[in-house]
Amino acid sequence: MVLTPIGVCSLVFAAIIKHNLAETGKIVAMFTLSVIIGLVLHFSVTYPTLIAAFAKRNPVTYVANIVPALLTAFGTSSSAAALPVNTRCCIDHNGISPSIAKFVLSLGATINMDGTGLYLICAGYFLGTLEGVEFDFGMFATMAVLAMLCSLGTAPVPSASLVLLATIMTSVGIPVTEKFGYIYAVDWLLDRLRTVVNVSGDAAVTAVIDKQYGDGGDDDGLGDSDGESSSDAGNAS
Repeated sequence: MVLTPIGVCSLVFAAIIKHNLAETGKIVAMFTLSVIIGLVLHFSVTYPTLIAAFAKRNPVTYVANIVPALLTAFGTSSSAAALPVNTRCCIDHNGISPSIAKFVLSLGATINMDGTGLYLICAGYFLGTLEGVEFDFGMFATMAVLAMLCSLGTAPVPSASLVLLATIMTSVGIPVTEKFGYIYAVDWLLDRLRTVVNVSGDAAVTAVIDKQYGDGGDDDGLGDSDGESSSDAGNAS
């Protein structure tokens, strides 16, 4: 861990030194901007629509209630680290059934990686373009399928998707060269943003499942049982 910053700086420096610094900064900035735009659109359009249409909830209020989980995700770059906070916010602030929240969020922290899937495609296309690779529909389709499958197996820890990115690039014929260092230069920021998207996606799906199969936030129905028991006792007397 002590030598990690030195290794990352060496990869980035090796990639930049062979190209014009201004041109390199411009293309990396464009890549970063494109990923951020995609993540923002997914976060602000797809998830609110899902919550409003299928969960019948106010998406603004719902997302506002899970802000602590999103901040934890941004600060730690880990869906696993944000899981306890996300679970607590969904149960205490959004009234999700505890059994559904614990199951769906735990599962989602492992396999629901929408932000990662989007990032893998953008990064693969970016590096392929730099290497002069010409993309066709078949390559995009292959990258989309591989990104979906690889994102399901991504560990919920910081920068875990970089290993899978190299796998996707090799599968579609994109050479892995020193230009891969460009990704390291900005991954610290993009990793945090895509983790926020992943965590918010977990919460959005949880709301939909709770709408379909939830019990209205009651933990185990003891309140109803007590009510019925009181009513029966009153009738007996």
